[in-house]
Amino acid sequence: MATQKKTGKLRELYKNLVIEHARKPQNFGCVEGHSDSSKGVNPLCGDKIKIYILQEKGHVSKISFEGVGCAISIASASLLTETLKNRSVTQARNYAKNFMMIINSNHKFSENKKQFDNKDLEILMAVKDFPTRIKCATLSWQAFLSAIEGRDTIVTTE
Repeated sequence: MATQKKTGKLRELYKNLVIEHARKPQNFGCVEGHSDSSKGVNPLCGDKIKIYILQEKGHVSKISFEGVGCAISIASASLLTETLKNRSVTQARNYAKNFMMIINSNHKFSENKKQFDNKDLEILMAVKDFPTRIKCATLSWQAFLSAIEGRDTIVTTE
């Protein structure tokens, strides 16, 4: 019974978080003078996200995104920009890789909390309860990894 309450509460938090970030995404727009960018496309859902990064002195000094997509895709991109800005390039890359590993596996977020410092990402992990939507949540993270590695390419979830 306690597990059902916890799951229900997490789903409610997830719903509210997605709605909040989808309606008022953070860091939306193009970073002027960006050093790196990459576009991501999810052909099944129709999501299109472009990530812009300005690297300065080995840090992600600015990060933003533009695009259209479902609420989960936009919310995830918004959370990505809030989470990864002002980190070293190495920290940001590792953070994104760990996020992708956990969301695409059977690992529980709670088992990997030490790696993450953003409570909202824990809530976003509830997308794992909706397997068909995981690609929506990971699109911006894939585009970020492509951009941070200097590949101005189009990544796809398929």
